[in-house]
Amino acid sequence: KEEDYDISDANGSTSNETSMTRLSAQDFLKKFIFDVTCMVNESKGVMDRVYNTNVLIAAFGVQQGGKADAYVDSTCQMAIKVTDLAHAFQSELTQYYDTHYSGKIKPWLNVRCGVHSCIAQFTQPVEDEETDDIDEDKEEDAPQIYRLMDEDIDLSMEMIIAASKLGISRVVSPHAAALFKEKLNQNELIMRKIDTVHSMTLNSNSNVYELVAYKELGFHQPGFLRSIKYFENGLDSYENKEYPVAIHFFNQAYALSKDSLTLLYIERCKTE
Repeated sequence: KEEDYDISDANGSTSNETSMTRLSAQDFLKKFIFDVTCMVNESKGVMDRVYNTNVLIAAFGVQQGGKADAYVDSTCQMAIKVTDLAHAFQSELTQYYDTHYSGKIKPWLNVRCGVHSCIAQFTQPVEDEETDDIDEDKEEDAPQIYRLMDEDIDLSMEMIIAASKLGISRVVSPHAAALFKEKLNQNELIMRKIDTVHSMTLNSNSNVYELVAYKELGFHQPGFLRSIKYFENGLDSYENKEYPVAIHFFNQAYALSKDSLTLLYIERCKTE
């Protein structure tokens, strides 16, 4: 599972006040990362490589032949908990800046979760005192717990990009969606297909799913849940280029729940 996060300052100023604000924003961000790390550890996962300041990888795994059900459950719950935590941090950020800067500066925290499943080799992490002996070109791989294949990482990143384009917080790869359907109680799991994208990694078209809710976590608003079947019917028609039929289904979905993604597809149908 990958979390892509970014914290930004809305006014883009370079004044001394903004410099202080950015420092405070970074404090919020460090606390957010710390809390996410604690949540992952408590769920028997591990924080894996940090490629840059915007991407974290949390890995939940089981040895070959072991039962993966508990880890699949933890991964599904963690994806929702992380994005819910981000919303809570956003509220704290907003309150803090309204109090100290009279609302003149409005930072925001954007977090997207891409969930993917794969087979990975387990490697022993390098101790801190050993890192001085690591060649610079190998330094990125040094802290790895699971040796993830580049293809799996690239596919996860494609999921995050798709989430950003569609304004969705949690997206699930077709591999992870199949695993969720196999291992989790379908009466407790709610996903919806939200797009079909061309995957450069797979060199084929790939379905993208939104993780809506699992157990008591996520979004359970009755109108939205009722709208899902209309949205997915609309998406099928849209992908078959049946735009009048698609917009009919999307309008039915939007009447039940004022969903921004549904509105996006309504606008797309009007321009086709």
